[in-house]
Amino acid sequence: MTDAEKLEYLTALSKDEKDQEVLTNYLHLAETVAFAKVFPFGCEDEEKAAKVMQKYDRIICEIAVYLVNKRGAEGEKAHNESTAERQYENGGVPDSILKRLIPYCGVL
Repeated sequence: MTDAEKLEYLTALSKDEKDQEVLTNYLHLAETVAFAKVFPFGCEDEEKAAKVMQKYDRIICEIAVYLVNKRGAEGEKAHNESTAERQYENGGVPDSILKRLIPYCGVL
């Protein structure tokens, strides 16, 4: 996916946020989170990193959607209001999303 396609995908899936600059920043944050999971010790070969990360484009968009949609309630552990109830798995990105990112390893 191109950056423009990711932004379009995120815009379509986010509840209320339509500001392109805000959404772009959330995409960059999601990419940073995903990169840290896939390359826990970093990666000096930018071409290899880009190729590996490309297969996680949809998951990166899911992370960004999650972060955008919980904006304003960051880290909320529980919230009850009439019949609505919110709880978050953890303060950051949920493990249920992150476990789909497989750390990259290679031979030294």
